[in-house]
Amino acid sequence: MVPLLGIRQFWYRFEWQERGSRHIHRFLWLQDTPEADEIEWDLLKRPEAIIPDEQTIKMGHFIEYWNHIITVSSPFPRVDNNMPLLGEHPCSLPWDDLQNTKQELADLLNWTKRHTKCMAGYCLVKRKVPGHTEPQVFCQFDYPMSLREDAQVGVDSKGHVRFEPKQNDWLMNPHNVPMILGWRANINLKPVLSKEAAINYIAEYTSKAEKQAPAFPKLLAGIVNEMDNKGTAQSACQKMLNKMLGERTYSAQETAHLLLGIPLVWASTTFQMVYIGAEGGFCELGMEEEAVATDEGEETSVTTESWLQRYMGQSPDMEALSLQDVLTKYAWKKSTWKKKRDKTDIVLHVYPQFSPNPEDDCYDDFCCTKIILHHPFRDLKAIHDNEDQPWAEVYAQCCAAEHIH
Repeated sequence: MVPLLGIRQFWYRFEWQERGSRHIHRFLWLQDTPEADEIEWDLLKRPEAIIPDEQTIKMGHFIEYWNHIITVSSPFPRVDNNMPLLGEHPCSLPWDDLQNTKQELADLLNWTKRHTKCMAGYCLVKRKVPGHTEPQVFCQFDYPMSLREDAQVGVDSKGHVRFEPKQNDWLMNPHNVPMILGWRANINLKPVLSKEAAINYIAEYTSKAEKQAPAFPKLLAGIVNEMDNKGTAQSACQKMLNKMLGERTYSAQETAHLLLGIPLVWASTTFQMVYIGAEGGFCELGMEEEAVATDEGEETSVTTESWLQRYMGQSPDMEALSLQDVLTKYAWKKSTWKKKRDKTDIVLHVYPQFSPNPEDDCYDDFCCTKIILHHPFRDLKAIHDNEDQPWAEVYAQCCAAEHIH
């Protein structure tokens, strides 16, 4: 997908549905995409608003860009929705038999990309509607959709702005044709129009916890309570095993995923956590520890060097590099710093996080963190003019010298 879409960054997370099939939530950052944050989307929520020509042009560029990537059209849209789908399921066809024809694409879309059934507990919700005393039932995904000859940006039933591609099937989900032909399963695709939309998606989908299956004693108790007096221990165990197949915590796919050591979260950027404690104390999270027996029979704990100790012991040719430079551009391998590839992106997560407000009680700790991260040193004490000098004063001197933090 990298050459297809021009992907420059990615992040995705694995989860497993109740039937055990794998499900992936993903964010993609593409090259040369129109800046959605520069567009005043709220203008579309007000029918009486006059949209400036500058905003109209930006919206047009946004629509034109995404219209080449996302569609909601089929080569042969269905005419009769009551007609059952016939023939072999397109997802089960042998790979060698595929020709990627328009008919194969239409069959694949009809089987995997249509919202054919609205169900309570999934998509049906109740909302208050003007003119009705009782809440009305709606599909939260707004199906069936309106047919469109041209792509546009509109507003959904919840008042959120969304990209609406060209659509010739009112029940079809948005998709990318090469991606659906390659993956041969349901895969939805839509642009993120704002930072708030990304945060809402992360909160609702990508960070949700898996549903926990009932504990074994609770399952067995429920089975025994439903059995009559003629039930045996053997029949209870058989029903217990059958019940576990339907209410399992780990599916076969998830178990294989974990046993193979495949990460549950994958990203093009590496995130490194760094802890900077009070008074410049510094250590790495998740230090390796092992117990070592002494001659007296007592056990002592052996810990690895902290990142601060490794940084201060750097070679002379790295003395001009700050801690931020070293941790983002170098890797610690075989007790020495090795230069990383230029394409490797590292983001530091520094803990604890202090407020940059000068009135805050922990502002001095904030200044200390900034100095430690962005100033080269081999000894923390050498940064101060004297030991009693506050970190806030050191930080102010650096800002006055236009040093970048």
